[in-house]
Amino acid sequence: MVDVYLEMLMNSVHSVQTQRQYARTFGLFLRFTGLKNGREVISLDTKRLKELVIEYVLHLKNTISPNSLPTYMYSVISFCEINDIELKWKKIKKFYPPKVKLSGDNAYSTEDVRKMLAT
Repeated sequence: MVDVYLEMLMNSVHSVQTQRQYARTFGLFLRFTGLKNGREVISLDTKRLKELVIEYVLHLKNTISPNSLPTYMYSVISFCEINDIELKWKKIKKFYPPKVKLSGDNAYSTEDVRKMLAT
């Protein structure tokens, strides 16, 4: 049986790469929650779904890079939006860890740029 709700999510995205990413990350969300498909997600009451989403965010917070967490959540957010499920995302995003700055703390100085160009 075709999952109409997941089909709606996939058809709302134009990029093939984004569709693949959404399929993978939404599948991880389903696996974590123990739900089988989008229909089961839709059937949850909003309060229970919010609890599951927060539990998933806390799980991701402990298992992946803080900078990657939003990428894992985009599919869940889009699924809810496309299927008219209203969650308070601003509140949920307060559970996100702070992003980690991967480069140096300061912008490159003129001297740094000269050294890079000289090598």
